[in-house]
Amino acid sequence: ESVYSANEADRFLCETIELVSGVLTFPISVTVVTNPSPSPAAATPAVDYDPDPFPGVLIFPEGSGPGTILRDNVTIVDDDIVEETEDFDLSASITNPSDPARFVDTRDMAVGLIMDDDRVIIGFEMPNY
Repeated sequence: ESVYSANEADRFLCETIELVSGVLTFPISVTVVTNPSPSPAAATPAVDYDPDPFPGVLIFPEGSGPGTILRDNVTIVDDDIVEETEDFDLSASITNPSDPARFVDTRDMAVGLIMDDDRVIIGFEMPNY
């Protein structure tokens, strides 16, 4: 399972999809989706991150071979809330060709981690005399 991380101040979490083996004789479309995490540290969609990755649909062109990498992004919300590192799940599915299981194994999942960039400052109050 791949893990991608970004600080809130980064504004984006960039994940990569790689063609691991084979040479394509036709283009393949891959759709990347975010899913809420079942973990106790789950990030909230539309509050901590935009649940719609962009471009969202990646296309490996005809002739692509091993090592071809495409990038997708998830927008991260930079808030003023001090919080623990939060996570969400990422998955990919093949939308073209119509029989994806014959060509691509998409059982692999990934995790996105959002690291907080806020802090609390605590100090002694200045006494008044």
